[in-house]
Formats: sequence, C-alpha cells, structure tokens
Amino acid sequence: MIEIRFGTAAPFSFREIDRSIDLDMEIHARLNGTAMVEDYDKALYDNEDKVKEAIRSNINAIITRCLNDKWDKELSVLSGWPDLLGPMMDQEFEGIGITAVTHINSMAVLPEDEEKMSALRKEKTFTSPYTGIDWVDKTSFERHLKEYIDMTSWCCPRCKTQNTGGFCSGCGEQKNYSFLP
Repeated sequence: MIEIRFGTAAPFSFREIDRSIDLDMEIHARLNGTAMVEDYDKALYDNEDKVKEAIRSNINAIITRCLNDKWDKELSVLSGWPDLLGPMMDQEFEGIGITAVTHINSMAVLPEDEEKMSALRKEKTFTSPYTGIDWVDKTSFERHLKEYIDMTSWCCPRCKTQNTGGFCSGCGEQKNYSFLP
C-alpha cells in the first residue's frame, strides 16, 4: 500500500447552493488529504513515483470534476464534502488506473468567499426576540412559534373559556397572534 499525501496549491472552484439563504455562488477553496493506493495499473505506471505524480498532477482536475460534474446540486458541498468527496475521488482515480481509498483532511474556503457567504447568512438570519435563537428566516420562526403557542393554553377574551389550539372551543373566536413579530 502506498500513502500519498496531496494538497491543492492552486484553489479550485465549485458552485455552492444553499436554498435556505438563497445562496448560489462560485466558491474557491483549497484542500488536503491522503490517498491510500491499494493497487495500480502496471502498464500505465512502472513505479510508485509515477503513481504519486499522476495523483498530485491531476488532483485539481479530479476535485473539479467531482464537485462540478458529479455532485448532486441539491446538496451543499460545504456540509457534504467530509462524507462524499473521498469516494467520488476514488472513482476518478479508477479512471486513471489507480485503486485508492481517499480521505480528505480539510477544506478551506478562500477568505473573500467566506466573507461573502457570512454577510449573506447574517442578512438572511432572524434572531427571535423571545428566545434569542437564530432562525434562517422570519417565516420559519413565526410558523414554529405559532405551532408552539397553539399547544399552550389561552383564555378567550370574548367568553373567558380556557383553550388550546387556534380557536375557542366555547365561541369559535380565533386566537389572537398579533403579538408575533
């Protein structure tokens, strides 16, 4: 078995989509990892140094193919890469005659892209005045708060009946949600 450590000196790019904050942007990042080569095509590579060179010289192209051509666009790259990128790279290595098990140690987004994403998240995040909890959007927060409030008891202002749910069981009056943000 050959252990080959690799990294991306030049940044690679991929499209990151996060529907919860309307993010759809090109991200630039670097990563490093290890490929544990179990076998390789002896007709293509006559020694281990050539296998190492093949992996290191193709790493950016392999990562770019995995993240741009094969990645399920419904999944966030930034949250899915730890589990999904290594096996995808293994398939790409097979295409160049190398059988390997790849582990990605870390991926770092370039600072300027990290700043853009952070600003967008701040713009789209709503902090509850009641709990201090951050919600991705105000509508989601209001829906969850309304569901919680519907489970708690309240007194009807019209007939003074104790209730749970959105309507009074005595007179049918709708619960007042005007206090919601």
